Amino acid sequence: MQRVRQENLDPARQRLYRRAILITLAGNTFLAAVKGSVAWFSGSSAVLSDAANSLSDMFYSLLLAAGLYLAQQPADEGHPQGHSRFEPLVGLLIAIVMGGAGIAALREGVLRFWSGAVAIEPGWPTAALAASALIKVAMFFLVRRLGRLAQSPALRACARDNLSDVLTSVAALVGVWGSDLIHPFLDPVAGVAVALWIFRALWEILSENLGYLTGRGAVPELAEQIIAAASAVPGVLNVHQVIADHVGPQLRVDMHIDVAGEEGLRRAHAIADQVQEQVEALPTVDLAFVHVEPTGLLPEEEGRERITVQLYHLAEEMGVSLHDVWVYEARGNYYAEVHTETDAALSLREAHALISSLEERARAEIPHLAEVTAHIEPEGQLVQVSASGLAEAEVADLARQVAAETIGADACHQIQVRRSNAGWAVSMHCTLSGDLSLIAAHQVSTRLEAKLREAITGLERVVVHTEPSEG
Repeated sequence: MQRVRQENLDPARQRLYRRAILITLAGNTFLAAVKGSVAWFSGSSAVLSDAANSLSDMFYSLLLAAGLYLAQQPADEGHPQGHSRFEPLVGLLIAIVMGGAGIAALREGVLRFWSGAVAIEPGWPTAALAASALIKVAMFFLVRRLGRLAQSPALRACARDNLSDVLTSVAALVGVWGSDLIHPFLDPVAGVAVALWIFRALWEILSENLGYLTGRGAVPELAEQIIAAASAVPGVLNVHQVIADHVGPQLRVDMHIDVAGEEGLRRAHAIADQVQEQVEALPTVDLAFVHVEPTGLLPEEEGRERITVQLYHLAEEMGVSLHDVWVYEARGNYYAEVHTETDAALSLREAHALISSLEERARAEIPHLAEVTAHIEPEGQLVQVSASGLAEAEVADLARQVAAETIGADACHQIQVRRSNAGWAVSMHCTLSGDLSLIAAHQVSTRLEAKLREAITGLERVVVHTEPSEG
């Protein structure tokens, strides 16, 4: 029995980590030494705050190296799914170290403010802070690029800290010059500003990495990508459940897919394997668990009865009357054709909006119901639609010709033809003026139904779905 996940560690990703660690550790150590020395000799609160920040950066660089080393270790008995959660843990440790630096910088600035600030000679502090800002700009772009290539939250946190350091160095530089040119108190004020920048970066890193450790869900855009990847696999009829949450920096996905009930077990398993492969190929996904559900589980007669009852309940809830409800099964799903009655005072546009809402809710709320085609009638005017030997393509062509002669060329579309034991069934969507009254629209569809029955021998059912033009 396999108890440990088989992982293929990426050597290219490990090289990216090593480069980022080297850049971060060397840069932060150099800056901490330089700014600490300048702060000691100049007495600048702003430079001292910035030096404290660089010293904390040097320590978190060591934590980053240790944490990323652990995160890249293969799965074992102690961690059968791998060690990826060590990486956001490193991000939290970075935030803690940054918090300590922020508190120290804030304390120093406040103490100097209350004890009486003095003007700072801008010579060496200016050189140190300007050099720090330039070095941190270079570190930000380099580490951000490596973090994106490695898809690493720890490196992204590191890059954000570098950007924050650029801004804090600029704030410290303003404080040094301001204390000399404007007022000595600008130096401790700049020190406090540096501390606030540190706390801001700390909050962003905490928010991101706590989400990775506590199972934050995928953003809607990622969920849509997962659904699209699964739906593209041949044999997948529908994706009706996607639960994606972070387990470390990447997503674990639990999803349910529908396949045709007549598919064999071997074929269904192959479809599930393809879906898993496609979803796990997404850069943000670590593992995908795919559950296959066959459509058409209910006996056809039982399924038709259940859906018919649900349609009546839904229509009653929306204030719409139904009659002549016909539900049939095809390609592993159910389809419904219904005649609806609405208030005769409504315009076609208003009635169409109401019935479209009914159709949308029926598709969303009734399992395995793929499509609803509704014929709209004013209340109190029922028209009975009553059955041949042509081929389906011939019937479809004939129905298209009759519709063009009765309403106009290209007015009707989505013409569907089915054959049952009782005869032919024809449904179509026809576009009429949206300002036409519902009674007038119904008269047009009734005239079309009559023409279709005259032209097609054995026509048992006709459903004409009228919809308003957009003009």
